[in-house]
Amino acid sequence: MGVPKYFEIHKPLLQFLSDGATHSLKEIKEFIINYFHLTDADVSELLPSGRQTYFANRVGWARTYLKKAGLIDSPAKGMFCITAEGKKVVQEDPPVIDNNYLMRYDSFKAFTQPADAQTNTAQNEDDSETPDDALENAFNKINQSLADDILSEVMKLSPTAFEKMVLDLMAKMGYGTFANAATTTSITGDEGIDGIIFSVGRHPAWLLLPPSVGAHPSIAGAPGAGRQGRGCLRRAA
Repeated sequence: MGVPKYFEIHKPLLQFLSDGATHSLKEIKEFIINYFHLTDADVSELLPSGRQTYFANRVGWARTYLKKAGLIDSPAKGMFCITAEGKKVVQEDPPVIDNNYLMRYDSFKAFTQPADAQTNTAQNEDDSETPDDALENAFNKINQSLADDILSEVMKLSPTAFEKMVLDLMAKMGYGTFANAATTTSITGDEGIDGIIFSVGRHPAWLLLPPSVGAHPSIAGAPGAGRQGRGCLRRAA
């Protein structure tokens, strides 16, 4: 029968998660494959871009849409569970759970219709969009979903892992010019980000970022500090 459309995955995915347990993405994919009797050829068929399979892409969008509607949650990376609202939908047992059905949820509506977009009906949008408009809207939606997913994963990091991530990011932005150019300081428990970045000429610079605006007056008054205590990057003595 080929790979199902993403909205055709919504209902069986909710039913699979309705046992209340937290399931891995691997378990979800195995269930979908068995539910729709997909062959190896179906699962391995690539999108025109050649970078992803139709199967992985559609399972991914099904997860995203159900999560944006508040019907499933992801308590950890690659792990998914049903929400109380998702259980209500399973009990209601609608014949199909497509975008029209999900539009009853404000969170899903906000995701598919950003505040700065026109509030036309889906039919009117389809009739009025040019191919370039549709492509741009799809691109923006993918970027928004990616940004939300990245933020969600970052929020799950421990303070130590988050500090290392920030320093790695600074190094990738060019503040570190050789291997191991960014290092964290000893853990202080102040909830801020402290580290040393070796920049041009291998001169060390302190990276000091408070946990919140104005939380650390000592940092706010340090040479090179940003306004309102937003942190600083200054040459070490």
